Amino acid sequence: MRRPARARYAAAVSPLWPAPTTIASHTAASVAGARAPPPNGVSRAAFAGRRRARPRGRRGAAPAPRTAAARRAQRAARLRAVQAVDLAALAVVALALVRGLAIGMVREAFSVAALAAACVAVHVGTAPAAAWLQGNADPDLGPLGARLVAGFAIGLATLLGVGLVGRLAQRGVRLVGLGFADRLAGGAIGAAEGALVVGVALFAAVTLVGRGHPLLAESRVLAALEGAERLARGEPARADVAAPPRARRSPPG
Repeated sequence: MRRPARARYAAAVSPLWPAPTTIASHTAASVAGARAPPPNGVSRAAFAGRRRARPRGRRGAAPAPRTAAARRAQRAARLRAVQAVDLAALAVVALALVRGLAIGMVREAFSVAALAAACVAVHVGTAPAAAWLQGNADPDLGPLGARLVAGFAIGLATLLGVGLVGRLAQRGVRLVGLGFADRLAGGAIGAAEGALVVGVALFAAVTLVGRGHPLLAESRVLAALEGAERLARGEPARADVAAPPRARRSPPG
């Protein structure tokens, strides 16, 4: 005998939509489970955190903070990561740039020439001058003292000599006046001079205290200078060895 349409509809819908008593029983069971006490030795907060799964971002990492306070904290952390040596180097380059803009190209060019000539003169003439000082001056000066005195004297004399020539050339420039192009070129040469001073100072510090010193170990400016030196020598750039490359997974065969 064929069943009525209402009975057939109730039989088709009942598996999809349980009876009200079944819904009530499930709700009561879930509430009872939520209020259940934690196991022995586990705090209620830890037990509740274990039940609630925290949202995860890409690759299982926690989502990045989006509040303004968190962004300010991230910027402050990045600023603290910049070493004091890097800040001092940037300050030296900025001061040299401003000085070049103020004095112009001619005087700044002679300033760079004086610095380069002093470096070459100290490198070439320190050893013979120190030997002469040990033989003809004070014998108790010692090898190190003789080298220091000779290097300082040669460098100072070279700076004064080239600086005097620059002063004489500057007198002719003052009569003409400094134009915008002259000041702009002076600023560029001044920035190059500041970078040269920073490089010499950093490499001297590495020679004295070593590359592993806390002030130099994380210096970005020193790392950039070392990379430029390797490129000038034609050496390949160093690969990042902080983490080995991931092994490629072969497709399941």
